[in-house]
Amino acid sequence: MFPLVAVRPKRLLRKTNGNSKVRNAQVLIGIYGQSNAFHHYGGGALFSNSPPAANAGTSWFDGTSWSTTIPNYNGIRELMNGINSAAGKTVGALGGAVSGQAISLLSKGNASYTNFINSIVASGGVLDFIVWYQGEGDSANGNTEASYRAQLSQLHADIVADLGTTKAACPLVLCSLANTTDTGTGAGTDASWDLMEGVLIRCGSGATQLPNVYYSHSNRDAMLASGDQIHIDGTSLGRSGKRFAKTIASLLASTTAFPNWHIVGAAIVDATHTDVTFVRGLGSDFTPTSNPSGFELSGDNGGTWAAATAGARQSAIVLRLTHASLATTSARKLRYQYGRNPDASAPVLDNSSLALPLDNSGGNIAPTPLASLPTPTWSSSSGQTSSGGATQQLAAVAIPAAARNLVIVTYTGATDLEPVTVTVAPNVGTAKTATRNVYRGAAGNSSAGMASCVLDADADTATSVTVTLDFGGANPFGSRRVAVYTVPSGDLSSPTPVASNGGTVNSGGTVVNASFNTSAGGFYIVCGASNNITSNTGTLSATGETPVRRIHAGASGALNVVGDASGLTAQTPDTVTLTCTAAGAMALVGASWR
Repeated sequence: MFPLVAVRPKRLLRKTNGNSKVRNAQVLIGIYGQSNAFHHYGGGALFSNSPPAANAGTSWFDGTSWSTTIPNYNGIRELMNGINSAAGKTVGALGGAVSGQAISLLSKGNASYTNFINSIVASGGVLDFIVWYQGEGDSANGNTEASYRAQLSQLHADIVADLGTTKAACPLVLCSLANTTDTGTGAGTDASWDLMEGVLIRCGSGATQLPNVYYSHSNRDAMLASGDQIHIDGTSLGRSGKRFAKTIASLLASTTAFPNWHIVGAAIVDATHTDVTFVRGLGSDFTPTSNPSGFELSGDNGGTWAAATAGARQSAIVLRLTHASLATTSARKLRYQYGRNPDASAPVLDNSSLALPLDNSGGNIAPTPLASLPTPTWSSSSGQTSSGGATQQLAAVAIPAAARNLVIVTYTGATDLEPVTVTVAPNVGTAKTATRNVYRGAAGNSSAGMASCVLDADADTATSVTVTLDFGGANPFGSRRVAVYTVPSGDLSSPTPVASNGGTVNSGGTVVNASFNTSAGGFYIVCGASNNITSNTGTLSATGETPVRRIHAGASGALNVVGDASGLTAQTPDTVTLTCTAAGAMALVGASWR
């Protein structure tokens, strides 16, 4: 965004020009560039679609004389009417745009430049603003960003010097390109078109803004004229004129906000979601609130791209995209409305009266990657119960002090373990009741379950927890059946499991599986049981990553196996398997976080 700069308007000189008298306009606009600039005020019926009546305070210079008959085109009338109405000043305008011209052919020393300067001088006025719509030709010829910036700055300097004014007194206001269906070389390539869009944005806004050059608005919601591949229609030109008027009125300090708005950042939520954050110039929100078009994401630094499959508004400035599973590292890239003809069926618009389109990304954006997830800490031997009963308790299980620890409790037994209430009491801070994530009931006396909770901020310095499982008066199992894991909740996209599931409980086998979706950079924990402990051994395996077995213990009629894996690659689903050396009733549960 650019700062609010008041530009002092100058009154046109009153003098005789042939047989016509120069109008006493307070703001003089010169329109320069190539064909889409020209079509703001000329070019035929394709570029005029029921334009509004011209305001009384507007006048047009045709190169020879002034007239209150403004060209019958949407672009010029909306531009002049908008300035006149917002600023309360009379407005004069003239044009010098030439179709098909690269910036080099619009620069000083060429006929188009000379004609533009001569027209301004002949008008008898002092130019206040240059409206610039150009860049298609420089996409086609492969002009570099450094070269274009230098040429634009020099062109601006030459115009104001030849007119005896300054850049500060005569700012240059530019806009983006629109889309094109030209599949030949006339529009360059997707890459050169995207570069040109970014160059225009950077020339007129942000830290790379050229002095007294202002980026006004995107035209990526524009429609092409009937049968045309690169020129936008009258209705779209009218919207462009209104947006130019808003920018110029803001520079005249008649309004307080500029129309353009853009993406300021993005953040990785998880493997299949990315948040995009905006800064708006106008309006208080955006549309559509779901499923916008034009966003693409890459998980390999831009090597390959895929369109976002959905989007959902999170706040007035944040949109969450849904997409194929991608790495949660800095290899992820995001872009919006890339290339010559991106999907503009549902562009992101603000909710102002101008319905302004979000600027294209002007290059690739690197979303903030997720924090690296730690290996969950395990309670070790202190996390195993030493006695049976209707209430199981692990006293003073050591945990690392951390910001709002997520505590995960696994439990297994020889009979049905429900209902159960799991309480986690830190040695400092408030006790919490855990939420059951997943459970698989008894089949031949074998059950497994998992629950979790997040400690409150008052427990950030806690170094141990006491975990109590209350089975409502029943005695469902003996000893060695509970384990505790912790991980700082701030390292997670959410303390709620991404996915949880339990394997089919069987009554006499040696293998049981649990399948659930996992994500890159996440971790999972699994807990399994078998009622046969006679010379039995349990191992864990998985399709995504080999779990680390934390417990392998058998006592009081059941085998207990608990394991975890972290930093895994995304699996849809990941199938974790518990295999025992002897048949028995078995159960397995698992949950995944990221």
